[in-house]
Amino acid sequence: MMAPAQGLSDDDRRAFYEANIAAYNEESSELRAEMELDIEENNRRVNENLRNAKSEQERLAFLVSRISPASAFKLTAMNLGGTNTSMKNRYEDQMLVYRNDYNAYINSK
Repeated sequence: MMAPAQGLSDDDRRAFYEANIAAYNEESSELRAEMELDIEENNRRVNENLRNAKSEQERLAFLVSRISPASAFKLTAMNLGGTNTSMKNRYEDQMLVYRNDYNAYINSK
């Protein structure tokens, strides 16, 4: 954007920038929106990979813990009480829904 204004007088340069500021702002907004979408998509993929890795780790830990009668009892009690490890997944899912709704609300303002 600066190259066309090189060599102009101060008044001409100021007039050039004032005439092109809307186009610059529009292009800047488009690039920013595209970058935000890329960041959001990357964040979603990273979080999904993290959840999958944690899920696999929990699965392995549960398999090993079934050897102990005390841990088997504790896991059964947690499942019956509804406070098992899937509670955290439900919480994270609800936080994601809330975040999306909140962002949509903020962007509409």
